[in-house]
Amino acid sequence: MQTNKITRWLALGVLGISATAFAGVPDTVVTTTQIGIAKPEPVNAFVPVVNPSTEPDSEAINILYPTLLWIGRDLKINLKRGLVESIDVSRNQRTFTLHLKPWRWSDAAPVTAADVVFDVDLIRKAGKRYAFYGVGDMPQIIKSVKALGPRTVEITAARQVNVHWFEYNVLSQLRALPKQQWQGYSIDYMVKHVADPAMVKVVDGPYKLASFVNGRYIRFEANPLYSGHKPTVRYFEMRFYTTAQAEFGALKTGELQIGQISPELYAARHLVSNLKSIPTSGGYSMQRIMLNMREGDVAFFRNDKVRQALEAAIDQPYIINTLYHGLSAKAYGPVPAAPPTYLSPTARKLTAAELYNPKRAAALLDEAGWKLVNGVREKDGKTLHFTLQAAPANSAVAQVIARNWEALGIKVALRTETFNTLVGTLYNHKAHWQAIIMGWIYGPNFYPTGEGLFNTTGGNNNGSFSSPELDRLIQASTRDPGVESLYRYEDAAHRLLPVLFIPWPGMLVKYDPKLGGVDRFVNPTGLYSPQYLYYKSPS
Repeated sequence: MQTNKITRWLALGVLGISATAFAGVPDTVVTTTQIGIAKPEPVNAFVPVVNPSTEPDSEAINILYPTLLWIGRDLKINLKRGLVESIDVSRNQRTFTLHLKPWRWSDAAPVTAADVVFDVDLIRKAGKRYAFYGVGDMPQIIKSVKALGPRTVEITAARQVNVHWFEYNVLSQLRALPKQQWQGYSIDYMVKHVADPAMVKVVDGPYKLASFVNGRYIRFEANPLYSGHKPTVRYFEMRFYTTAQAEFGALKTGELQIGQISPELYAARHLVSNLKSIPTSGGYSMQRIMLNMREGDVAFFRNDKVRQALEAAIDQPYIINTLYHGLSAKAYGPVPAAPPTYLSPTARKLTAAELYNPKRAAALLDEAGWKLVNGVREKDGKTLHFTLQAAPANSAVAQVIARNWEALGIKVALRTETFNTLVGTLYNHKAHWQAIIMGWIYGPNFYPTGEGLFNTTGGNNNGSFSSPELDRLIQASTRDPGVESLYRYEDAAHRLLPVLFIPWPGMLVKYDPKLGGVDRFVNPTGLYSPQYLYYKSPS
């Protein structure tokens, strides 16, 4: 007995995980995707750079290949939790020198500056196939990147930049990738193998990929050579559910140790009263109705007054209080209200004001030439009608908004599609669509300027909105020091409405009371930290 016990201690010591971690307590934590942020959706890819820019994919990727910089729940860089030890900025504020911590790959090889340069090279080669093309003006914003030594990277911006923006929106995207293993792969090969476990055998994150079953689950095993905070739970698994009801059922039966209650199931929270709770506002996120400016049948979306009318007609108080049970905030612009770190003074007033105004909406439609004829808005012999698409998670709010618009004489056809179908539609410029509800989580663009989202050439400007004024203001917010330029951009976005802004639903996170570290695991920026989870001692 004594010999076996010593052997176990030695074995676990070699793994780099404390022996108490697995002694007498469960070795697995099971959860799902988008905890504290949104209803669950599946992971479809886990190879960085060429993955679709979806939150579940990003969650999986950051567990395997964490970004160099860690942005915490306070929206500040926490160097203790990232791969970077320090950052030096040149006098002209265009050259950034990153000093890396001693870090290892899961095969024991050192992580080097060359692995970071390799990541930038891949992003450049991917071009518009890069997951966050245009966000942070990537990759064009980087003039040069070079390794000055084994653990020193020098990155020079192509133009004058706001230092805060460059760190939070550009450097925040970068990570080390295993050059030794991947240097022979083309971008085409990576795209074709974006969900191939063989691609991610060597990682530098807290967990390695153990198994992946498309449409069912992704399972991770603790990386014993992880250079950061050592995991104490051996296995971490994210299961995929197609509905909030299925997730709630798994939470109720104990299949999930961490889950959440979405707004439509809030009244049933007493059924899991044995679990601990963390209420969230839904993350540092923006919920929007994207409007396709390219479609000739809905050319009226290009009219400022029509968009302003549609926004004014949305009953946000009803959505927040009835659908979301108060776990949300009003949204009248691109910058989230919770936390209010980057809200302009004007935006703060708007958040506190009541802008739901169907009378003003009707007047704006009249001014735009859309008159009410027998209960229907008409102009030049055409009726004001369009199709609104939403994933099942947003079907309830879509119905409320459609009723709001129909009360003004606008005909709205609702169509429910899977989340994956909608993502595929948005990123296929040959696809025909008119309006789609889709969220955006501010990461890796933690400083919420609109580059990549609302500028004319933005890679995630899926509706092709274009405004020279907004383009100038977005550019200024990335260039000028301070936050005044950011404020001017967000105030203009409220007025110009590149999309329609609606509240993002909050979530009530529920978890097993025997589980600790959940507050560090959940992050409003969508970055999972399973290495901080632990089971409390039975005693």
